Amino acid sequence: MDRQIEGKKELLEQQYIKLLEQRVAQLQDLVTTNSAREKNSKGNLPGDDEEIDPREDKTVASTSKTLLTKENLDKVANDTAKVFFAIGHQPRVRQVVSKYDEKTGLTEEVPIERANIQDEGTKSDCILRNVMAMDNPRAISHNEIDLGPGPLLDMIKEVMEDDDFNQTWTGQYVNLSSPFMSLVHKWDILKEAEIEKEGDSPEQKEARADLKQVLEFVQRSKYLEPYFKNRHSQRSSGIVEFNYLWTIFPTGTEVITSQVLDEKQIMIVRDPPHLYHQEKSQYLVCWYYDHTGTDWIVAEIEFKIERYIGTKAIHTLPCYPLSHHKQQGESANLEDMKIEFTKRGEKFKRLCTAKPGVGQMFDYKGQLLSVESLSGNQHHVDGADEQSSYQSSLERKPESVTFKKAPADGKIQVDPKSFLEQAPLNGCDLWLGEEEVYFDQTREKRYEISEEKKFLIAPPRVLGWSTVRKSWCEFLVSQVEPARVANDATFEKELQLDANVKNMIRALITQHNSQLGEGGIQNPDLIEGKGRGLVIMLHGWLPPQMKRRPDVDTLKVLLVLGKQ
Repeated sequence: MDRQIEGKKELLEQQYIKLLEQRVAQLQDLVTTNSAREKNSKGNLPGDDEEIDPREDKTVASTSKTLLTKENLDKVANDTAKVFFAIGHQPRVRQVVSKYDEKTGLTEEVPIERANIQDEGTKSDCILRNVMAMDNPRAISHNEIDLGPGPLLDMIKEVMEDDDFNQTWTGQYVNLSSPFMSLVHKWDILKEAEIEKEGDSPEQKEARADLKQVLEFVQRSKYLEPYFKNRHSQRSSGIVEFNYLWTIFPTGTEVITSQVLDEKQIMIVRDPPHLYHQEKSQYLVCWYYDHTGTDWIVAEIEFKIERYIGTKAIHTLPCYPLSHHKQQGESANLEDMKIEFTKRGEKFKRLCTAKPGVGQMFDYKGQLLSVESLSGNQHHVDGADEQSSYQSSLERKPESVTFKKAPADGKIQVDPKSFLEQAPLNGCDLWLGEEEVYFDQTREKRYEISEEKKFLIAPPRVLGWSTVRKSWCEFLVSQVEPARVANDATFEKELQLDANVKNMIRALITQHNSQLGEGGIQNPDLIEGKGRGLVIMLHGWLPPQMKRRPDVDTLKVLLVLGKQ
């Protein structure tokens, strides 16, 4: 058997060599003919007395009939290509049909005949496959692309992101399935890469030609042919069909949304929607940086997009690419908006990391979002100072939560750490507006970005306690202002105590202050900032976030004792 195969292979190789020798001879005849014609046109040279007549020259006549006809050249090329196939040389890009054989129970791959088969060149080992349905051999189930090691795969890898949730690009071999999300997300860049560049090496030219074939195959694939027919017109009009939502949300895209009291925020796409024709809704996962009061943390939120008929304006979606924000008719420049968001993020961090106690107290005037438990229970975790707020939130039991928008004008305490420990979370890690947010500590290294970028995608709200509504709330960063400095007028007009009690407190403070300074008590605090030796015992109700540290600093805030 092996000898028969070797014999056939040797015979085919001899036929191939014979074809090449014939081609070389034809080319030599063509050179001779052209030289003769050139001589005749310029006149006879010395020693050349005879005039050459192509009609009487058998070599020229034979060459004209054999070589200078398109039909013959095509025949020679096809014969050469058949020999290439026969002895095992494959083109760089092959198209096959994958069919299921009911008799054998196996899948068979049948090559598709091509009109123009390339020479072997540098093999990129790329297979374009139409997979036929098992129950209907005439219908395409889906399409696949197999990429092996070579210049073509290297060229595509240069365009693709390392952090691609749709496709793994590590390794020597890559398999892609329709609808080829990764390729469509980088479509414009890939189309640019297929154009031959000045200074390209032969291998690069071949890879670009192969890439062009691959992109043409993608355009004709089952799910994408209707998309590419309308792609340009829909993109320019700022509209998108439901089944092609995934095309406008590549991983890493900056999107804009308004989750908290209509305040805009920038996020980054982690996982785009997927192509599920039978689903009533699609889901988009985005991430941003939030703050626990101790450190930044990656937070992820899922957006639900309900099915709609026809097309929809992109900027009317729950979140949409930042590049489409201008279509809302707003005059603000995107760069100016980013600068504004970055400044807001800087303020957000300052508020979240304010010194515990009086440093966390601020004035607030504007809309807030109250987060309240339907059971009405207040939360308190004993020893919470010794636990991380993140771990406390994981141990919280789910409960029913209600959100209420309301205007507020009064004191607030910005305290994200206490919010995480004691606010009703209903099983999630945090709230952004009325949407659940989950921390993703496993991907923090993957999402590591500069501090300035964290400011840009920071939320427009801070978390804390409202002394007006007596509840945990979300406050807009833009409406938080430094607390007014307490003075005698505050003590006299705002402190709600009996006049005799006020007089007693004033006398105690006055007497205590008179003992401080030169010749008096020097630094009476064993722990700095703990009242300088003056202790006042009070009884009554305290907000739950203050039960953990009912020290003099906290009591000062409640009583507004006046400037000491």
